[in-house]
Amino acid sequence: MPTLSMPKNTPPINFADALKATRKKLGLNQAEVAAFLDVSPRAIWKWENGIAPPLALTAEGALARLALLKKAHAANRKLLAKPTL
Repeated sequence: MPTLSMPKNTPPINFADALKATRKKLGLNQAEVAAFLDVSPRAIWKWENGIAPPLALTAEGALARLALLKKAHAANRKLLAKPTL
């Protein structure tokens, strides 16, 4: 599994741990992440459990796509919080 680079004095985390942590932080289940990344839910399960690395995407690419989703969630929350006139 690829290891992601982190700031100094931070232990490196592997892709499986990073994917699972990001998914949970976004409040998504494996099926939702799979749909967003255009892979099967079983693939997400395998990635998160370190059974198989992603083949169609790079590890960094998958996390980058989830980061975009995180930004979209934040923007939607702001829009929903604004009062309508």
